[in-house]
Amino acid sequence: MRLVMIGTGFIAKQFAEDMKYAPNCQLHGVVSRTIESANQFCADYAPSAKGFTDLDAAMEGADAVYIASPHPLHKETAERAILAGKAVLCEKPLTMNLKDSEELYAFAKKHGVLLMEAMWTAFFPAIIKLQELIKDGKIGDIRNAQADFQFYLEFDANHRLFNPELGGGALLDLGVYPLVVSQFVYGNQYPEKVTSELIHGASDVDEQGSFTFTYTDGSFYQGAFGLQAMGSNEARIYGSQGSIRIPQNFWHPDKLEITYANGDKEILNFEHPGIGLHYELVSFAETWEKGLIENPIMTHSHSLQRARLVEEIFSKAKK
Repeated sequence: MRLVMIGTGFIAKQFAEDMKYAPNCQLHGVVSRTIESANQFCADYAPSAKGFTDLDAAMEGADAVYIASPHPLHKETAERAILAGKAVLCEKPLTMNLKDSEELYAFAKKHGVLLMEAMWTAFFPAIIKLQELIKDGKIGDIRNAQADFQFYLEFDANHRLFNPELGGGALLDLGVYPLVVSQFVYGNQYPEKVTSELIHGASDVDEQGSFTFTYTDGSFYQGAFGLQAMGSNEARIYGSQGSIRIPQNFWHPDKLEITYANGDKEILNFEHPGIGLHYELVSFAETWEKGLIENPIMTHSHSLQRARLVEEIFSKAKK
């Protein structure tokens, strides 16, 4: 699969580094605001690729695009690629709100084009195993779970995470990770109740926050995220017969630690090359190769449920 990368920022560089572990795809072109930036990116990560400033020109001869530009640009960019018949792998969040995401998935279906949100955590072998363990009742009935993603970032009004015009804020960048763990644990169950807190900073973006999901069986899930403190950056799932810990950093896990009711412990190791971004890329390329328009792991409904939960967290937070 010949892939065009849109954007040359931090995540794009990490993605390009891990592409060497994805044998079913290659970097065809790189799109940036300046040709110097695009060419330098190619020189650093894929000398055989070509730099562009024009998306339409970059898509000629390509099979797919990977969108790593700022959040507010995702929808328009994805629509252009879909109209050109190119499969789209788009960084999370897919769009800035639920309505736009629903419209974008409908647009992709209408044109028969593969569209997948790049929630890379879902593709790790450790996460796939985690879901199997929960489904098989390895730790009994799930009663509660929690995860946090927090680090300290000094305020800089020009930084993307503090810039509201670029979709800044902790929830859209960090909070979606503890949120997606709730989907791994509870599947397609939607919480009966959502409560949340958001703390806004000098540029009025949310700099830290938390949420609690309560389910119909009385179990609950808690997530925390932020740019103001160093967190444990772990996930823990508690069941009636044991617990599972995903150590730091849970969003690209390499092990699961299981503790059983009798005190026995088990560690499952899942070492991986790079930081693991290739897992989602390999799956995306396989989906494209099969002629499908929806990835079986990161389904449209999985993505839309998360977008709906993000909106609820925003709306339920006290102003």
